[in-house]
Amino acid sequence: RRDDGNSTLKDINRDALPVINLGRSPGFQMHDNTICTDEYNAGHITNAAGKVTALLSLTPVEITYSVMVLAAEKETLSALVGVLATWLRQFTNYGNSNFTAKSRITGCDLELDCLIRDPKGVFVNDLTLPLANNRVFAASIPITVIAPLYTAWLGAPATGKIEV
Repeated sequence: RRDDGNSTLKDINRDALPVINLGRSPGFQMHDNTICTDEYNAGHITNAAGKVTALLSLTPVEITYSVMVLAAEKETLSALVGVLATWLRQFTNYGNSNFTAKSRITGCDLELDCLIRDPKGVFVNDLTLPLANNRVFAASIPITVIAPLYTAWLGAPATGKIEV
């Protein structure tokens, strides 16, 4: 806090730092189909009797996550961001840019095949505020993930002829 006592900021708990947080905004972008493409017949969901109750389609989307690091000292921030960026790049250098995630659709478990877009292009954003007393040093590493966005089309498939 500033020494003059006029600060509206609360005391910073420096004992709680450093902090590493993974987060994302709720938005996403449709993938341009350069790495993976839409699948209109991506499977189906069945009920307990084995009857098809929904058809699945998927569209690849790009979701941007942010790994944010907060530290009380610039040196600590530099060390943590350096370790994270180096680990991410080395991890993907060995072909480990793919991973799976679990989700649910219409009450059924679903395993999503995901991949990190531009895995070797690690970029660090400096988020530290300008000079101030008791400032917190901050940086973020954006990570874009390509993941399938599944749609369940409820109902049983049927064939027939539509006359116009």
